[in-house]
Amino acid sequence: AHVPANAALSGGQSTFSQEMADAILAAADASPQGSPEREFADLWNVGEDFTAAFGALLNAYYDTVGQRLENQADFDSYFELAESRRRRGIKEMPIFRENALLFAQTSVPARPLTMQRNGSVV
Repeated sequence: AHVPANAALSGGQSTFSQEMADAILAAADASPQGSPEREFADLWNVGEDFTAAFGALLNAYYDTVGQRLENQADFDSYFELAESRRRRGIKEMPIFRENALLFAQTSVPARPLTMQRNGSVV
């Protein structure tokens, strides 16, 4: 929805990335709280000096995931997430079906899962 209709190089440069960013930013205010557009806008608005802010976000995420991996229930949810992604990959990428030995089989129930920004799995 936010991808520019055209992409062209002029003098080795393109405005494609800026046009796409502008389209996402324009859509952010009208999008619901927690939407990808709002998250993009929040991160974009950090500006050029993003290293420390993004580093803090990543470190908090890594710390949370590390703590969750010490808990059996959370470890199980990560394993289920990996299995969900494996199944989706096999379904969406036929080349993965060519060799059954590429991926181990599990008895984990088939249900689509995603990881949230806070490291939880839903």
